[in-house]
Amino acid sequence: MSQLWERDGGQCFYCGLELLNPEEFDLNEYLRQLTTKKKKPPVDYPTLDHFLPRCEGGSNSLDNLLLCCFSCNHRKSDGIIPPELFSDRIKLKQLFKSGQIKFHLIRSTP
Repeated sequence: MSQLWERDGGQCFYCGLELLNPEEFDLNEYLRQLTTKKKKPPVDYPTLDHFLPRCEGGSNSLDNLLLCCFSCNHRKSDGIIPPELFSDRIKLKQLFKSGQIKFHLIRSTP
């Protein structure tokens, strides 16, 4: 995760929130919070998201991963990024930040 944190500037890909450096928080505590239904991890905990979700055949390669906050990752869920934007991270990030692409518009269909 630290490679992604460096590459993505320590910010959520979708909303730009500054995230905790993965080397500066307790991973065991983070995992405990994720598995406890009563408490969500703080929003600034970094999470991994997939451009192409794993349920749609996406891989865990660095090219298919991005860093995002817990809240954005939860809202995006298994949504799919439009394929024509897949290779242009800068344009995609601008569209998300400007509100031109919303999470509900990229949700995959069953």
